[in-house]
Amino acid sequence: MTCHSQTHDVPVATTMPARRPHTHLNRVQLLGLGAGLMLTAVPSRVSAAPARAISGTAATIQDILNVLVTLERFGVAVVTANLTGKIQPRLHPLHIPIEQASVAAFLAQTDFWESRGGRSLTDTFTLPVPPGESTPGLQAKEQDTVLYVGAFTAAARQFAELGQPHLATYACQTASVHAENRALARAVLILEGVPHEMPPADKAFETDLFRTVRDAYKAMSDAGLFGRLSVPVPYPTRAAVLAAAGPMARLIVQTTPNGAAAH
Repeated sequence: MTCHSQTHDVPVATTMPARRPHTHLNRVQLLGLGAGLMLTAVPSRVSAAPARAISGTAATIQDILNVLVTLERFGVAVVTANLTGKIQPRLHPLHIPIEQASVAAFLAQTDFWESRGGRSLTDTFTLPVPPGESTPGLQAKEQDTVLYVGAFTAAARQFAELGQPHLATYACQTASVHAENRALARAVLILEGVPHEMPPADKAFETDLFRTVRDAYKAMSDAGLFGRLSVPVPYPTRAAVLAAAGPMARLIVQTTPNGAAAH
């Protein structure tokens, strides 16, 4: 399926800083959203070469869109399951509303990227333990948002390389919301007594974690999140997502990208 904006975008010159060819990224902890799963993956070497898919062939717009939708649907499924699972007693009053807003945003992002032609590569999602809301689970989510920011940063770069500046802008707008979720998670963790989370917004620049969106998909797949762990997490109905989001669902604004790049 052709992306809607493909006929509108034209190649543009980019002014992104050159990437150092010998830079290695640190290990990143991949924790199942809200489930307390701790796994490690070593992202591939950062390279100055053009981004390539895992298969060694150049990624297409459709490839990128499909991975983005898969990640967003994973987020919808797991956060919905967390909110409808076991709730740890004595969570801070902000904990649940922030998670409710998060799943509402995930759903809006899924709707948008599907409207551009993306189709999920799988809806078989699994976790190692039953989902639920807890302080350790929120610590897990803080780490997971790094993966999401990295995936959408890679998407922005790949869209730009493919001459799709509007899609690159949309990817940046999505990455920004995931980055906000990380800061919000850290703020709540401070309020719940977790040390070493100050300040909540502790980065001057977000982490450029992956060369391609396929690298993000592979990291999650290698962690077993797409069918190889013991607890299945089915993709919920829209009604179930909105019920889990509760009053926060109607308070989420800007449910599609707007501004100079929107058309």
